[in-house]
Amino acid sequence: MLSLLSALVTNPIAYILTFILLGFILRKWKGIKRMMWGMAAVLFLLFSSPPLYETAYRQWFAEYDHPLPEGKTYRYGIVLGGYSNWDWERDRVEFSEILSSNYCNTIINN
Repeated sequence: MLSLLSALVTNPIAYILTFILLGFILRKWKGIKRMMWGMAAVLFLLFSSPPLYETAYRQWFAEYDHPLPEGKTYRYGIVLGGYSNWDWERDRVEFSEILSSNYCNTIINN
């Protein structure tokens, strides 16, 4: 059941069909009906546009061309998701085994 729900949430067709269905359900209100059909059309064009997809793809995988200045020390850092999770039993953050213990100690102690 959960896999079906996650498949629906991540599928663009589900969003388009949701707006079409809402357009049918709310058809007695002309403005809302038009807005739902319009949103379905916009989403269809957005999700089915190859040039838009290619542009987003190139931007996503483009090299980062603004390196950090050398020798500058920062007070804080941002750890991207996927390396930690919340341990509800201990009521604290737990870091993944992917990270070395020195890296975890640096984050926790500073």
